[in-house]
Amino acid sequence: MLLEDLTDIFSLVLQRAEQGHLTPGIITIGILVTSSYRTSLGNVTNKKKVCSSVLIICTPVNFTNLYHQFYNLFLQSIFPCWLRVLSQSLPLSSNFPPEEGKVGSLYEDIYNAGRDTLFNLDTLRQLCEDRPTDQSTALFNCLQKACSSSSESQAVLSIMPKIFLSYVQAVKRHRGTVSVKLRRLSVPG
Repeated sequence: MLLEDLTDIFSLVLQRAEQGHLTPGIITIGILVTSSYRTSLGNVTNKKKVCSSVLIICTPVNFTNLYHQFYNLFLQSIFPCWLRVLSQSLPLSSNFPPEEGKVGSLYEDIYNAGRDTLFNLDTLRQLCEDRPTDQSTALFNCLQKACSSSSESQAVLSIMPKIFLSYVQAVKRHRGTVSVKLRRLSVPG
């Protein structure tokens, strides 16, 4: 299944979660879809690594460009709903009764899928560019737009500490690659 298809299904899961229509079947499907989405997202990044390290490439695919297109699609189409769903679940996430543990797991999976999309190595590299690009400022523009919307500003503010923590953790996890790029930017040419 293509990442774009999984993104559409992931979006449907988010819509159901936002509406509060989470039956046990939908929760199970949501967990499976979210897991598949994260795996497929990881595969796009891994394919880029494999193709760039192999001398002979059978099909010319620009995985970096593909990922950037997907990243922008995520920010424009899914990000606002993702924020709203997480802001609804945030006060509840640690208080689910044991029989509703799957609901908490679904919300955690939804958060992790968005985190993986927003803060993978390709995105962090874009954020370290010496000059701002559309790609490097896209997340900040979406957050600013959501904050200016009265209906979404509370969602952004409630989830922002967790998003920032995930950003810091991603920078720490990829600090070798990101810090090399930052050092190159700071060394006078």
